[in-house]
Amino acid sequence: MPILIYKVNYHGELRKIKRELNSIEGASVLNIWGHDDIELEEIAARIKIEGKGTIVLGSLSEDVFNYPKHVYVQEINGKSFQCFSCYETLGIGGSIDIGTEGYLAAEINKEFKSPREVIENFGLIEKVIDSLPILQNLRHFVSESGNGEEFIGVIEGKSIDQDPIFNLAVIEGKFEFAKSLNWKNKKCKE
Repeated sequence: MPILIYKVNYHGELRKIKRELNSIEGASVLNIWGHDDIELEEIAARIKIEGKGTIVLGSLSEDVFNYPKHVYVQEINGKSFQCFSCYETLGIGGSIDIGTEGYLAAEINKEFKSPREVIENFGLIEKVIDSLPILQNLRHFVSESGNGEEFIGVIEGKSIDQDPIFNLAVIEGKFEFAKSLNWKNKKCKE
């Protein structure tokens, strides 16, 4: 019985997020998905914005929704991302963080309190993304405290609408590549 209750709640949350996104003027959800587990940490949505294009927003479920600090974009107008990060350990991801604590916060210079505000500022976000290098030329960011770093590159091409857990098949080679980057923190090379 607990699994049934979980499934109802999970799909209810997906429907609620979809309704909220579709209620934004000029926005329509093309697809919404997530990792069907107990945490629900990977709900994402591909949203078409009338006259502007598409954006994929991640981490939309209530348990991980952390606007304005962390606002995750997985793709914008056919440009997806490859990010290599190092805080205590090395990490690899396919989202950029445009929140107030993200590496692009200073360049975007806007606090997003909701997906509505992200959608309303689509042009601003796209302009900053367009300034990032294509994957072969990663851009290096260091946190203000100096204890975190990230390399970000843009991938030309649409991402796949699926839970990131399915991307683990090719992760080992990416970790080897990440270790070769010019990290300031030597722990990141281990």
